[in-house]
Amino acid sequence: MARALLVALLVALLFALGATAQQVTVVPSSIQGVELVGPESPNFEALVTQIVGTDRPVGLAVALPYAVVIRNRTSQAIAAIDTVWTTTDQILLNAADAMFNKAILYVKPGQAVVASPPGILQNQRQLQIFANGTTEGHRLENFRNPGNVTVAIDGVVFESGQFVGADRYGAFEQWEAQIQAPRDLATAVLQKQGSQRIGEIVSWLEGLVAVRRLPVDADPHARETIPAAYVLLAVYRGEGEAALYSRAKSMVDAPVFPLHR
Repeated sequence: MARALLVALLVALLFALGATAQQVTVVPSSIQGVELVGPESPNFEALVTQIVGTDRPVGLAVALPYAVVIRNRTSQAIAAIDTVWTTTDQILLNAADAMFNKAILYVKPGQAVVASPPGILQNQRQLQIFANGTTEGHRLENFRNPGNVTVAIDGVVFESGQFVGADRYGAFEQWEAQIQAPRDLATAVLQKQGSQRIGEIVSWLEGLVAVRRLPVDADPHARETIPAAYVLLAVYRGEGEAALYSRAKSMVDAPVFPLHR
């Protein structure tokens, strides 16, 4: 019943978007070797089919009019992509999707992927992000009455760690925080281990997660600290004190993706 209701709602949204969306303008990529193909291209549908097939969830159908195909024509794999959708007066979505330390997800040389509001799609298996209806619903909230939409790639990170792009919307700083904030939090936990009781450390972590959500313009490092604190608290609650310190140590010792400009 719930699934049927979800599908009905998404279908209604699809029709609403189709009625209100006037135009999608794809800004040609300024990054050498990174090519964008938008819905207006005669090649778009065939490329999407090659990537995700023809059996598409309703959520993807809703998002596809605002998607672009990204082709990596460089000699390096791409580890992160910042796709930004805007209208004349606002940012609809700044989707800084990173695959750091997950080489299997890198966009290989010669590979094409679909960059849609719900995320980067590389194959049919990744259509599971549409399975429960929450991910795409959250990221499509601002697309209900978008008018004319412009989509651009504001930055990419190659497997070497090299960032390339205009970076008008702060993707580099956000990705830097994603890499560093969990390590900094884990380091602080291990430092507290020698001087504080576990109850004090847990209370401190609970204080961090109590913030829940910071403003969009908040410091990226502070924002990325919150989910890292959630992870450590979950480990403690599920496995205990020793597991908490073990996880913190593994976070500190893990290889660091060499992000740089």
